[in-house]
Amino acid sequence: MMGPKTGWLRLAFHDFRQKRKRLAYDKKSYYRRYSYWFERGLPSNSFTIAQLSDIPDIALDKGTGWAGPRQGNILGVMAVRQPDEGDDAMTLAGGSQSVTAA
Repeated sequence: MMGPKTGWLRLAFHDFRQKRKRLAYDKKSYYRRYSYWFERGLPSNSFTIAQLSDIPDIALDKGTGWAGPRQGNILGVMAVRQPDEGDDAMTLAGGSQSVTAA
């Protein structure tokens, strides 16, 4: 989801100790709406998606931005098992969960 309270997300691929940031906020984030993005991940046994507390520096088309805590909703994640990487390895390919930045 994108909206007034969303912002930066951090993806951490544990087996590789690699982190990536993705922005879930744009100039239309004065209202909540569905969005999606595809992330080609790394073969990993586990990964974490976390809401960061950084406030995006993007001017909205309407109104003023939310200055409170960041809060995003993850509507779905798809991980694909990679047969050539072992039984436990999965790659991030794409339930609903709400996360709030600390």
